[in-house]
Amino acid sequence: MHWDAGIILDQNWTSLKELILTSTSLSDDGAIWLANNPSWKNLKNLHLKKNYNTDMGASSIGMNLRCERLEELDLSYNEISESAVFIGEYSSWKYLKKLDLSSNKINAKSAESLARNTVEC
Repeated sequence: MHWDAGIILDQNWTSLKELILTSTSLSDDGAIWLANNPSWKNLKNLHLKKNYNTDMGASSIGMNLRCERLEELDLSYNEISESAVFIGEYSSWKYLKKLDLSSNKINAKSAESLARNTVEC
């Protein structure tokens, strides 16, 4: 059974600071929905560990998630390979302190590209 965005659909949780959806069977569709939801503008911690996110979901998060106060993003133990590049290239997360992409399928070339595209601390 995959995660259903209907649980939090149409919710305006602008005060939410932390969202933990670890091991919830969140698919790319759920990640895309989260990334495009404007309610998360004050979110500081987003945990999407151990789900079914691929490059499509991770890319959407990197390009569309507008959590300018985001400090921690955990996408570990998913099916991400190439999209790590997009996470650093398009995001506006100037407060990001921790990005966990461990136990994915990210190759050395993608890791190097991510390192080049991240903002200097």
